[in-house]
Amino acid sequence: MCKARYQIRILCLHQGIEGTVVKCHLETVNLTDGPRFIAVSYEWGDPNPTTNIIVNGVDTSLTENLQKALLQLRAMKVERVRADAVCINQSDNREESLQVRLMKQIYSVASQTFAWLGEPGNDGAAAAIVSMKPVSPALSQQSGSNVLS
Repeated sequence: MCKARYQIRILCLHQGIEGTVVKCHLETVNLTDGPRFIAVSYEWGDPNPTTNIIVNGVDTSLTENLQKALLQLRAMKVERVRADAVCINQSDNREESLQVRLMKQIYSVASQTFAWLGEPGNDGAAAAIVSMKPVSPALSQQSGSNVLS
């Protein structure tokens, strides 16, 4: 098995005080090594307006919806997150395509998956981060497939 095929980036959140900008750094991990991280599922939504976070010391633009999810995760003391918009180089079509093909494995290997439902008044959604139990391993057992195949 080619280990490089299973490399992904994880966002390592730096702790911060409520109301301060999100600061983080990216770490490359291999799914075959059993990395610990939380996958976050969220609505990409309207690409505008955007806001900035600091990634590897550089101002990085992202949607307000994802920034609010990261603020909530930081407040929950979550340290390692997989958030596609930041963890995948969106200007590299080849990387984006490879990473999309790994989505099943990413969500299967994640320690937990959280779904960001948004803030109150956002299309009627209540402000919430919902923890979803991993279902992929059970589905894989039923279908007889290996998660990392």
